Amino acid sequence: MNKKIVSESFKITTWEYIKVIVSALAIAFFIRSFIFEPFKIPSSSMVPTLLVGDYLFVNKFNYGLKIPFTKTFITEGNNPKRGDIAVFKRNDERMGNVNFIKRIVAVPGDKIAYLNKKIYINDKPASMQNLGKYTYSDSQNNKITVSLNTENLAGVKHYALIDKDRVGRDLSPFIVPKNKYVVMGDNRDNSLDARFWNYPNWGYIDKGDIVGRAEFIFWSWDSNFMPRFERIANSLRSNKAEIVNAIK
Repeated sequence: MNKKIVSESFKITTWEYIKVIVSALAIAFFIRSFIFEPFKIPSSSMVPTLLVGDYLFVNKFNYGLKIPFTKTFITEGNNPKRGDIAVFKRNDERMGNVNFIKRIVAVPGDKIAYLNKKIYINDKPASMQNLGKYTYSDSQNNKITVSLNTENLAGVKHYALIDKDRVGRDLSPFIVPKNKYVVMGDNRDNSLDARFWNYPNWGYIDKGDIVGRAEFIFWSWDSNFMPRFERIANSLRSNKAEIVNAIK
């Protein structure tokens, strides 16, 4: 009799554990599919805003909810804005359909051009102010020194790196089509972005390709796995250029 009671009690306890685990997995799937998803920064294309080893949360509902693994929107959200840092999917010849992260520099209806390493939005150049030299480490831990600048992207200020020793690719004026967006990396001369995808013409992404908007850094460590506590909780939505690494 006692063995039977113990056995039934064990079955009930095991079933309760199973329900808790299944519920937790369902909640995690829902959050990851519709609300927030974590991403790791593997490359230096968005330095100094994002460093190799940064981990960030991406808001997946701000631009509207999509059916998971599709481009179909369930609800309409906000339109992506110029200056947003967005994660998007793009088919790469070597890696297949993977996630990328860049800054949106032009939205539907914008006239964009790139001349002498300067962005032009609706025939007006994005003003840049040089702040001196900046040294960063790439994904292979090589030290690279470039020019650090603040860029005013039609009202959105952020940092941009310019490597004066690398040749830029000029692109003629282009009107961004409906539901399309032009993206670039903040590390302007070390980023494969819209300037390269369809050269000598502009490339762009579709709104349905956008996974979400980068919100904030929740963890960061360097190549030696030493935590960079000063970067944790840094917002990625500020219109003010803010940098936590000292200029070297």
